[in-house]
Amino acid sequence: MVQRNFTCPRGEIDIVAEDRGTLVFVEVKARDVHGNELPEAAVTRSKRRRLCLAAREFIRRYRLGGRTFRFDVVGVDLEGDEPVRVHHWPNVVEYRNAVRRRRS
Repeated sequence: MVQRNFTCPRGEIDIVAEDRGTLVFVEVKARDVHGNELPEAAVTRSKRRRLCLAAREFIRRYRLGGRTFRFDVVGVDLEGDEPVRVHHWPNVVEYRNAVRRRRS
């Protein structure tokens, strides 16, 4: 793991890791197993955008331009405080679409 809980004015990143030379920005979502929504469903379009903007700031701040990177999501189902399912989705956020400026 490179860093946990990176925050900046544009957003936050739960985990920054490295996988065979690739920076991995990870969003972790947890929900009670008895709820109606899967944890990973909480990674909305707005959340993806903030994640990408925070990653951009992380790369700028630590001078990591030129590095390969990706965005992963980890969903955790909880029963009480115990995880009963952990699912990892690698490379699920497309950076260019997430940070594209909206037209007025």
